[in-house]
Amino acid sequence: MADNIEDLGTSPIIFNEKANFKKKPVKKFTNKSKVLQFTGTILTPLEIADTVPLTMDKQYLCESPKYKRILQFWLDRKAMVNGFWFYSEYNTFRLYAPITLGSNILQIEKDGFSGIYEGYERLYFLLSNGDIITRKINSVTDNAGDYTDLTVETSFDRNIALDEVRLFGRIFYGRFNVETIDVKNFSPCVKEFNLSFYELTKEYPSP
Repeated sequence: MADNIEDLGTSPIIFNEKANFKKKPVKKFTNKSKVLQFTGTILTPLEIADTVPLTMDKQYLCESPKYKRILQFWLDRKAMVNGFWFYSEYNTFRLYAPITLGSNILQIEKDGFSGIYEGYERLYFLLSNGDIITRKINSVTDNAGDYTDLTVETSFDRNIALDEVRLFGRIFYGRFNVETIDVKNFSPCVKEFNLSFYELTKEYPSP
């Protein structure tokens, strides 16, 4: 079939370059609260943010053409200024049951996602034929069994079998988290460098 990119807003800009598959992306979360204590007082929890942005570090090992594409994208986004979408590139969820054409509900293995769901999250599938599907998660419901129901904004345009799913992760809206790119040259053609991405939890576009 073809990619089915939905629920990412109007004319979404997506960073599609794949990271070095030998080094898994490193994800980090900022603190949502901190504990204060002054002399003679008890410990007091203080909420410093109502959402928890994710920071993700990825390594790239590539030849010159891919490096030039990444550098041009970085320049077009004006480094840390302009937002875009980027993929997790690892499995965040595990599909529990096949998805049927026209459904807007899918079942995932229960993993505690309901406890951290905020309402702006998007998911994506990379299928075995190379197609990518994106959706906004509208609700999360834990069931009595081993699975959780996810309700998405837009119904699915195809059947999806369990063995068709190569990656089932999240797609984030954010920006680059670096002002400079340090490049290691292994040869005139092969380069290695790291990129850091910062999730903009308050700036997710409307579906």
